[in-house]
Amino acid sequence: MFFFDDAFFDVASRAILELGIKVPEELAIVTHANVGRTFHFPVSLTRVGFSADDVIKAAWNMYQQVIDGREIDSSVILIPPVVKHGDS
Repeated sequence: MFFFDDAFFDVASRAILELGIKVPEELAIVTHANVGRTFHFPVSLTRVGFSADDVIKAAWNMYQQVIDGREIDSSVILIPPVVKHGDS
């Protein structure tokens, strides 16, 4: 199951534990989490996230182009995700 928001997983993790669902034997989990975010869950989670530093740098560069009166290189910025493999 992929949780696209770490706050959703915080709530769902309590239900998973209360129901006694075994992770990863009965349910595989991947969750979004900003880099540096930790979860208090008995199994280390596989997480996909983005470095806040990378996001801020990209936003700042675009903002600086606008301030300088330059044309924006692209309206879409692709930032590669950071994947941290866990046991989930």
